[in-house]
Amino acid sequence: MDYDDLYKVLPKDPKKWKLDDVTIWLKFIGLQDLDVNFRQNSVDGALLSTLDDNDLKEMGIAESSLKIKKLVQWIKIGFKEYSEYLKSLEKDQNFDSQKQIFNQYQEENDTSNNLVVSNQFKRSSIKAANFEDQVQSIQSFKQNIQEVNNDVHEIIKTTQIKNECMAYLFNINNGNQKIQIQKEGITIGRNPDNSLVLKEDYVSRQHCKIFHKEINGYFYLQDLGSSSGTFVQLSNPTLLKEGLILHMGLEQFLISKIKIQGNKCQVFIKILEGIMENKTLDFEITQDQTALIFGRQMSTFAEDTHLSGQHAQFTYQQEGLVVEDLDSRNGTWLRLSPPHKQSEPIKLIDGRRFRLAFEQFFEFHTN
Repeated sequence: MDYDDLYKVLPKDPKKWKLDDVTIWLKFIGLQDLDVNFRQNSVDGALLSTLDDNDLKEMGIAESSLKIKKLVQWIKIGFKEYSEYLKSLEKDQNFDSQKQIFNQYQEENDTSNNLVVSNQFKRSSIKAANFEDQVQSIQSFKQNIQEVNNDVHEIIKTTQIKNECMAYLFNINNGNQKIQIQKEGITIGRNPDNSLVLKEDYVSRQHCKIFHKEINGYFYLQDLGSSSGTFVQLSNPTLLKEGLILHMGLEQFLISKIKIQGNKCQVFIKILEGIMENKTLDFEITQDQTALIFGRQMSTFAEDTHLSGQHAQFTYQQEGLVVEDLDSRNGTWLRLSPPHKQSEPIKLIDGRRFRLAFEQFFEFHTN
């Protein structure tokens, strides 16, 4: 779903689309032959998001399951994400003047490898705590999702259900396919002995697992040493420590060193992947006084269109260094472990989103 290109031809919220706008959208997604079906049923933007499989069949769109799958993906995910995308663009435009100030500062002071901090930052009402308790459910899904390739299918291993289903996953890539999780948990990977088998090359043979702890009743996610990684999306302020890897925009950032002296915190970051791969960045922030507002507004990352203008912020609070996503379009993600290294288990709270590499997206729910 390329929202950047859609914006060029249809820069308005889907709920405000008229019949002609729906025609433009159908042409954009390659289903212009269905225009007559939508017009005969007077389907405008307000009605689009309410359609379901039965409605589409009643409209005569039943001859191709692929067409239905594409339409349902837009109805369930695409329209909501595009609305969020439009809001983020509006938010970015409001920060153009601040972007110019940052860029001018960097040019005048030759700080290409240093990040400029600001005393204007969002003071969260949620205190930072341990990562285990801080990563909560996600309200909206902002990461672009690739459409399902007919030649690549998920194979879910059928087993006899010994216990009542305790939780489930939505496979976002496959039309929110529901995958039940029993008490014994599941394993995910490319090997056929996994509970959930994914044939994509970027999925490791034994990629990750979800297991249940009797002592507290929670399910946990653990990377099993995959090469491409398992990532969870951050929504609330998250306490950082040395060695953690963040993914924002096109880059992966290693928090290589945190140096604390009194009320000042100096942070050293190495870029593992992305436009500035192998570069190092550093900044210093003062407790509860300054923050690093991170995003495309910085000239360093101006070319990274996957970053929002103000993507996330780093602050130094009493508990330590904290990162907080600023309602960015594509989100702030934490990689559970470096390549080929098993991670610590992460608690799966209802609604939590995670992904394998950059392609497979899941959402966890409890009954």
